[in-house]
Amino acid sequence: MKKFNFISNANRALSLFWLVAISLSIIGIAFAAAPNPGHDITAVSGGAVQGDLFYGSAVDTLSALAKNITATRYLSNTGASNNPAWAQIDLTNGVTGALPDGNISSAATWNAKMTNPMTTLGDIIYGGASGVATRLGGSAGFLKSTGAAAPTWSAVSLTADVSGILPTANGGTGIAFFTAAGPTVARTYTFPDAAATVLTSNAAVTVAQGGTALTAAVSDAVLVGDSTSAYTARTLPVSCAGTTAKLLYDSTTNLFSCGTDQTGGGATYVVTTADVASTASTAYQNITGLSWSLAASTRYDIECKILYAASATTIGLGIGWTGPASPLLTTGQMRSGLTTATVGGTTSVGNDTGAVTTASVATTNNHAFFEGFWSNGTTAGTLQMRFKPETATVNGIIIKAGSWCKYSTY
Repeated sequence: MKKFNFISNANRALSLFWLVAISLSIIGIAFAAAPNPGHDITAVSGGAVQGDLFYGSAVDTLSALAKNITATRYLSNTGASNNPAWAQIDLTNGVTGALPDGNISSAATWNAKMTNPMTTLGDIIYGGASGVATRLGGSAGFLKSTGAAAPTWSAVSLTADVSGILPTANGGTGIAFFTAAGPTVARTYTFPDAAATVLTSNAAVTVAQGGTALTAAVSDAVLVGDSTSAYTARTLPVSCAGTTAKLLYDSTTNLFSCGTDQTGGGATYVVTTADVASTASTAYQNITGLSWSLAASTRYDIECKILYAASATTIGLGIGWTGPASPLLTTGQMRSGLTTATVGGTTSVGNDTGAVTTASVATTNNHAFFEGFWSNGTTAGTLQMRFKPETATVNGIIIKAGSWCKYSTY
């Protein structure tokens, strides 16, 4: 009887243990945290809606890919880190194989036309017999179609392949009626950078164009310009055939005649262009503008007209010269008015050797005359006309602009 009680008590203790263990398990399950990946949909990324797809976005992590509301989109691995994403099919890298002819409208005809015959850079395809795709190998030139024949590469023929008139802006003439002839090799023709008339043999070249305006040549004649409009051919006299004969022209009659040279050269003038005033000195000083070159071993005939003013009628002047060293002969003479009724003068025999007069007729518009001869030696140089006042007075004598000398050789 005691043994039975012992067993019965043990059973009661074991049953109580299991009852407590089961109760604790139920309580633990009831209050346990949501497992990973969870035990309900709402625990995954905040939940899901109609059309969403689940994918693993990280280790033991589910994420929802929302549906795409644009028609005809496909699932691809183009999302971040190759996550799935909705996209259109990329024909450059998203397909393989060849599209069967049965999936093409008029498959047999289309396939025959679209077969790619090109093999080399520069090839083109054109429609061959019955529309079959045909290769034309690349080549230099322009593609030329000759109508029903196959196209070819060739140079453009300006006589057969173009029409119209090439504009001047493109190197043409812009006109249809222009033909050039003459050169047999490449030539260079330079035109003025301005609007101008091209000279032709169709009309006489005018004086303004650099011609004579004559339509025919004239034998034994000299062209004489009448103005800027034309030239006249003046016939030469036949008597001018002699070796010493010289051609003379009469500007009044516009005719030529024969003559001979003078023995000496013609006169040359030098003229002052500004007044020259004396300084406070009685020494000779230059008359600016009245100078010229003397050649070696040459004789000169010299004549001067000197206009001057004096600060007082009691002041006279002297006129002289300087020239190259060692002349063969020099002599000169100056004359000027002393009063309205008397004339005085001085003589020069070398450089700055002339004396002075003792008075002037007036303070303005006085006139002195100088003439002389200079036979130069072997030394060439410059002859300079000079003057000096009677008294050392600033502006005592003023040589006026327009005074002149003329000289000639003989």
